[in-house]
Amino acid sequence: MNGNEITVATWNTAWAPTSGRRGPLVRERLADTSAGILVVTEGSSGLLPDGGYVVDAGNDWGYDDKPRHRKVLLWSRWPLTDVNHLTDGAGSGRVMTALTDSPVGGRVPWGGVNQDPRIGDRVGPDMEEPSREAL
Repeated sequence: MNGNEITVATWNTAWAPTSGRRGPLVRERLADTSAGILVVTEGSSGLLPDGGYVVDAGNDWGYDDKPRHRKVLLWSRWPLTDVNHLTDGAGSGRVMTALTDSPVGGRVPWGGVNQDPRIGDRVGPDMEEPSREAL
């Protein structure tokens, strides 16, 4: 990778615990990506690499019994600014946006999270599909 490239990695950690056998393995693999930006779904901040900056989509995603779990986490080597969350409807606790000043610049669109294979990849009823011009 040269100075004009950035690695963006995504991973659904499937609620891996931060302790035990699986958690440290997931944490190591996330760190081994050497990504500049990580988007983790069904995770917790304890799985993310040391250092960097973290924001999450909030804890209002439907399960009160798991206070450390987050449906979406964003980790970046660079500071994250202009963080926004959807706070009601289908996107609550699942959709967030943030900006970062990477050395490469640019934007990474991240529309929403849906891991239910029966539903497929689609936008919730109260969210608008981003236009191609906006990307």
